[in-house]
Amino acid sequence: MTASPPSHHRDFVFGRRAVSVARREVLVDGELRALQPRPFDVLVHLIEHRDRVVPAGELLDHIWKDKFVQPGSLAAAVARIRKALLDTDRDAGTLIRTHQGIGYRFVAALDDDAVANTAAHVG
Repeated sequence: MTASPPSHHRDFVFGRRAVSVARREVLVDGELRALQPRPFDVLVHLIEHRDRVVPAGELLDHIWKDKFVQPGSLAAAVARIRKALLDTDRDAGTLIRTHQGIGYRFVAALDDDAVANTAAHVG
């Protein structure tokens, strides 16, 4: 059995969108979309833990570690992710669902190859 690539070498593909962890790039229809480092890290964490709602505290601890964070930093990061990935605001819940007062969950279906790579890595 072949070992799966580490998380930092994987690509996630969902519909017209792709996230390259190694290159730290987000593409929509093959076009590079700008996304700052922390929102990018939030996106990758949400994708890697898409099987559950990720509590806001976990995201803050994982992404910002020991840094002081303003109350709206996580919500602003998610808004930046949605802006980079989506064409309209009305589609916001089709990629990342907000669970008010709890956290966020990545809900877009990954393409088959990405799902296979991820399942091999996680399993």
